[in-house]
Amino acid sequence: MGVRVPTSLLYADDILIFCMATRGNVLLLEDIFRVYGAASGQLVSPSKSRVFYGKYMTMNIKHLIHSRLHFVQGSLSLNYLGVPIFGGKPTASVLRPTVDKILAKLNRWSGSMLSMAGRACLVKSVISSSLTHSMMVYRWPRSLLKIVDVAMRNFVWNGDIAKTSHGSVAWVRVCSSQAEGGLGIHSPRAMNESFLYKLTWEII
Repeated sequence: MGVRVPTSLLYADDILIFCMATRGNVLLLEDIFRVYGAASGQLVSPSKSRVFYGKYMTMNIKHLIHSRLHFVQGSLSLNYLGVPIFGGKPTASVLRPTVDKILAKLNRWSGSMLSMAGRACLVKSVISSSLTHSMMVYRWPRSLLKIVDVAMRNFVWNGDIAKTSHGSVAWVRVCSSQAEGGLGIHSPRAMNESFLYKLTWEII
């Protein structure tokens, strides 16, 4: 079986279109935008649209796209639904902004004013969901997984991510399911591995 390559991604009023850079595809896209605009009254805004080229793009095709679609050339990396899109292997420097946002959230919450149950609930419902989209497509560096894991652990135990604390129960036990005696908090490393296994299964 061949790998299923997406032709488009849609969310709300945003759309990403993937295609081979041929003259025929450029003209077809122009026609699709024209027909859609005439039927719906919604026109594509060239100033708000971006085109991203592959490594071996010819100048002729670039000129054709610019002259027919009038799209501005974009540059990687960019964020889509909070997930960085870039070329090459995911590195700590690329994914670090996602980690910084998570640490900032944990710092903003007055953890010391909350019960341990409240802190655990915030970690499960907010922090874990903040990692989902990115971990579904990238294998995170171990260094970043450890930073997030330590911050989650410190926040749950004492409400301060900068204050190292070891609870009376092993953290690996806390991250197990409630049926197994844990709190059901998802380990960042386990989350990343499970998402990538799922992605591998969908590809093959």
